[in-house]
Amino acid sequence: NGTIRPLAQQHACRFLKSTGDGVAAEFPSADHAMAWAIAVQDAARAKDDPHGPPIAFRIGIDIGEVIPGDDDIYGGCVNI
Repeated sequence: NGTIRPLAQQHACRFLKSTGDGVAAEFPSADHAMAWAIAVQDAARAKDDPHGPPIAFRIGIDIGEVIPGDDDIYGGCVNI
């Protein structure tokens, strides 16, 4: 969260929640989401131990209609 949330704010993100190793976030466009995903990967690489295995993240971006709620979003594309 020390990296993910600040980067999300820089990319016009509505950070919804984090659950264990997952994050739910809403972006105004796929371009914003992709820029954030790249920034997270770059930040992780910068913190890698040169003598250990690299840190790898799997980030999925889905595009679709959502139903906004006060503290969450709903819809078929949300839980993919």
